[in-house]
Amino acid sequence: MPDCFIERDIIVRDVRLRVKHWRPEASHKMIALHGWLDSAASFDVLAPLLPHCSVAAVDLAGQGYSAP
Repeated sequence: MPDCFIERDIIVRDVRLRVKHWRPEASHKMIALHGWLDSAASFDVLAPLLPHCSVAAVDLAGQGYSAP
């Protein structure tokens, strides 16, 4: 069974960014940033393999579900 995540939008300097967040209650925090022409979905396989980490993957501006 795949690990569940929540998605939310954050606003940074008037730009809406989408964040996928796995296990927000975990004590070890990690921010995952994707490469050029990619999206937060790049971490759909990796995040479930880190059971003790809270992983927040950000769709950078213009990528995935973030605003351009």
